[in-house]
Amino acid sequence: MHSAEWSLVFFTLLSQFSMGMLTSVFIFRVFLSADSPVNQEKLTIWCITTAFITMLVALVISFLHLNAPLSSIYAMSNLRESWLSREILMASVFAFLLFLQVAASGFKLVSARYQNVLMTVGLIAGLYLIYSMGRLYMIPTVPAWDHPGTMLAFYATAFLTGPAGLLTVQAKLNSKNEFPKNPPANLLVYGGMIFSGMLM
Repeated sequence: MHSAEWSLVFFTLLSQFSMGMLTSVFIFRVFLSADSPVNQEKLTIWCITTAFITMLVALVISFLHLNAPLSSIYAMSNLRESWLSREILMASVFAFLLFLQVAASGFKLVSARYQNVLMTVGLIAGLYLIYSMGRLYMIPTVPAWDHPGTMLAFYATAFLTGPAGLLTVQAKLNSKNEFPKNPPANLLVYGGMIFSGMLM
């Protein structure tokens, strides 16, 4: 692999982690927050900030692949036919939606209900971003990638890394407190997501 191509690898992996992190915190807020020993708002801001910073790093790294970074704006000129154009657009939209979520949560600009709505929009953008990535690599000229397994692997990375990231943040926030004798349900849910990602 050429050294310049490593930037694409890291861009892809970090983007998938960011999307997986947002998915995990969304599931936590909607379904699992009542069972967790960690404060919901504190966990939310830590997770979405981590997701936002990770996505920013991914975008910066992606420019290392380009010979003429200033010409990258023209890459979005063919949204009707090019999956590369759609990937770049969705990466930018996803990063912007993460920024809005960080601002909304950090400065309490909106209620918890509208935070969940904003997360839902961000989640949809993140899912489509990964779909765009997968379609970009599923090309007839590379038969080893031109099959549904490529798409499955891209989403599996999100299911593996995102929940693991959230559990790491939760453990950090809860390091000064004792965990309950019975493991919280969210540990089982995220463990299931990680296991599902491993199977995929």
